[in-house]
Amino acid sequence: MKKSVIIATAAVMLAGLVSGCTKRYVTEEFITEEYYVDGDKFDVVYETAYGDSWKRNGRVGSEGCYLYQTIRVPEITEDVIENGAVVVYLVDADGRDNMLPYMRPYQDVYPFVYENIRCDVAKGELTIIIESSDFDVVVPSGDYSFKVVILHH
Repeated sequence: MKKSVIIATAAVMLAGLVSGCTKRYVTEEFITEEYYVDGDKFDVVYETAYGDSWKRNGRVGSEGCYLYQTIRVPEITEDVIENGAVVVYLVDADGRDNMLPYMRPYQDVYPFVYENIRCDVAKGELTIIIESSDFDVVVPSGDYSFKVVILHH
């Protein structure tokens, strides 16, 4: 009897977390999934940084040289910046989420050179930054996919 009550309680709790707590918005620009857990709202937004849209800051080979791309994310409000949180993941080719900042070595380069992918957050936008450990800018040939988790207060 006790075991069936525990199982039933767990099933009800899981159903409460899953059913009716997700809204999905799809536009041409982005996908947003809206969740509610224990009364707290968070959004999951999938964004793409396109390979032909990178801009360079600084002089190649000099400290502070990096690539950047700003993406519009209207879900990042002033209230989110002041009272919530924004967590960004690089989604790799295998669909795995890698939390930013994310550092990875370039293939077949010796001595080792690392690429650091990080982000800056501002109201309504997210700036993705790619910086190499040797400050030599290599423009990505493909697109980068990101998962942006926005926690509201």
